[in-house]
Amino acid sequence: MFRLSLEWTKIDANDEAFKEFCVGLEQNESLETLNLSNNSFSSDQGRNLAFSLRNHDSLRVLDLNFTKIGDAGASAFLDVLKVNKALQVHNQNNHHLVLDLIFLGR
Repeated sequence: MFRLSLEWTKIDANDEAFKEFCVGLEQNESLETLNLSNNSFSSDQGRNLAFSLRNHDSLRVLDLNFTKIGDAGASAFLDVLKVNKALQVHNQNNHHLVLDLIFLGR
């Protein structure tokens, strides 16, 4: 599988299931595009997602448009994007400018 769209799926509704998703994502070696737009992650979920992508070699595009990941999640993504230079994160959050500003600082 090269592309996966989980837009509007409420993947964030169950913390334990989301943690398992992040573990699977971290182990995946073929996914190139992941669409998680229009979901609302907690700060912990945002951090888990970011850390699962820290050393991900194949993922090139992560769509987080209109996704809330909290300040802690945004900070974790800033750290990840410093390490994972291949990853492009798409983000158009009208109400959560923290993430937008952090991505600009990459």
